[in-house]
Amino acid sequence: MLPADFLQQADFGLPAPAHEAFLASLEGASPTSIRLNPFKMGEKPEGATPVAWESQGYYLPSRLSFTTEADFWAGKYYVQEASSMFVGEILRQTLPLEEDLTVLDMCAAPGGKSTHILSLLSPDSILVSNEVFRTRAYILSENIARWGQGNVILSLQNSAKMSGLTGTFDAVLVDAPCSGEGMFRKDKEARKEWSLANVHLCVERQQQILENIAPTLKENGVMIYSTCTFNTQENEQNLLPYLEEGWESIQLNVPEDWQIVCTETAHAGKVLYSYRFYPHLLAGEGFFISCLRKGYSEKKVKLYTKNPNLAPLPAKRADFLRSWVGKVEDFQYYQTTQQNVYALPAHQAEKMRAIAEYIGAWTTGYHIGTRKHDDLEPAPAWALAGKCPETLPTLDLPTEDALNFLRKQDISLPTPATKGWHLATYNGLGLGWLKALPNRWNNYYPTTWRIRHL
Repeated sequence: MLPADFLQQADFGLPAPAHEAFLASLEGASPTSIRLNPFKMGEKPEGATPVAWESQGYYLPSRLSFTTEADFWAGKYYVQEASSMFVGEILRQTLPLEEDLTVLDMCAAPGGKSTHILSLLSPDSILVSNEVFRTRAYILSENIARWGQGNVILSLQNSAKMSGLTGTFDAVLVDAPCSGEGMFRKDKEARKEWSLANVHLCVERQQQILENIAPTLKENGVMIYSTCTFNTQENEQNLLPYLEEGWESIQLNVPEDWQIVCTETAHAGKVLYSYRFYPHLLAGEGFFISCLRKGYSEKKVKLYTKNPNLAPLPAKRADFLRSWVGKVEDFQYYQTTQQNVYALPAHQAEKMRAIAEYIGAWTTGYHIGTRKHDDLEPAPAWALAGKCPETLPTLDLPTEDALNFLRKQDISLPTPATKGWHLATYNGLGLGWLKALPNRWNNYYPTTWRIRHL
């Protein structure tokens, strides 16, 4: 049952005659959609139909048991709600994606939008993927690792800390925490948690995030604001003040047959263009999104690396990495005081490092592993990166063994003559690490990642 106050407020962003069809749609079934990973050569699933606004997005004919799909754990695709894939279309229409950009995904967990952004950015662009709640950041870090890209910084900061990065970003995405009205069909718990008081609380939180994040954009930078809710308090009303401060709302090219509702709100002699996704009109959950371009400049913060956590690894001390990295020259290497070794894309390495040090990043670039004298205990993320040399011993697992590996159980294959580290793969894609001992395999799949129920 839908909350009574939700029904009575009738603030759905729709004309009254459409309310009945809209509310009825919230009792229907949700479609299942995925977005392919272009870096791992994902293919259109059998029987799938395309998402109109995302070339890598597909609706599945029925929901799979993704837990038992080893391709999912290898990062071949991401299970993502179709409406939220529209972020990619906005990026394509508003940014020169062929250039090297610096982008912030402020409220990034569980990682759908961050992995989508990484699919579109140039290899030497930088994404800062941020999540303030540590419990949610764990799943974010897993999903980013599975996507296999190294031009990303993961951080766990609040918006007040991030506000110090003035004039840094070409684009900022704020997928704001909201009251969750757009998830009423998909998540019945969202109905129980909804209240007018929570709407007001969300509005205050959203306004604070926007206020703190606005200075981080460069002049002419793009701020994308989205929620999974319908009411205008959490949506248009949060953005209208920016029209008074020198921002311009961006009108997008949206074909009519996509059935996205485009609204225009007049304010301060300007127009705010917004885009709403309603489940009675299209195959997707409730979603709101709008984008504004900043019309003035900020004094850019000067980043520095005093007492750095990431210390450059001199070339003469990095020779041991040649057996672990396919193209050593593609990266610059850094080591923490805990002996963790990271590879940062060479062209942007120092800029990535400076941003990471300023915000106290959780991880930066590719985590290759932990140094053990002149050897390495490889990191789980490095297995998923697809950057290992062909000479590294590899074991491609059949489905049953792959699932056992992902459950952190024993595999049935005999150990080879070559002892030591082996890259465990499935259909040629990295899953994790096995170590061959004289009479058995040691499974190094992370305990926190393991499949607990098949």
